[in-house]
Amino acid sequence: MPDDASRCTRVETGPVLGFLRITLFGAGTWITLQQSRSWGKTQAEAIREYQSQGAFLAEDFAYMAAVGLRYYLPPALEYLRSSGDGDFVHGLMCSLHVQVRHRKPLPGDVVDMMKQAARYCDAHRDKFGLDPEEELFDDYVRTILRA
Repeated sequence: MPDDASRCTRVETGPVLGFLRITLFGAGTWITLQQSRSWGKTQAEAIREYQSQGAFLAEDFAYMAAVGLRYYLPPALEYLRSSGDGDFVHGLMCSLHVQVRHRKPLPGDVVDMMKQAARYCDAHRDKFGLDPEEELFDDYVRTILRA
């Protein structure tokens, strides 16, 4: 990577749901570092994908703009209530933690959905096989609930 990589960075927001995509370029080659895997999915398709590869998709929530969170958090909550899994829960809480710490201001309705997810995950740790006193998970939940 060239020494002046910071000058070779371009940040774009997606036209549909506002996902963040960071692209670096050098020597005429574009390299996409993060591109949402959820982009363009219906809510029903998102639920099916959470069931099959939820832990992999949970990271996308860290990169979503408010409009994307508003669209994809309800199916994530539905998935958590119906079954869910510990890896998805941990990844989702980590991603929402990143959002509330680094993306300000977030719209109130989005923050409310994040808090709803955090409360549900915290109250159902046994369902997801999570330790009742995991320090990192506790920090994620506390940070989200204070937002």
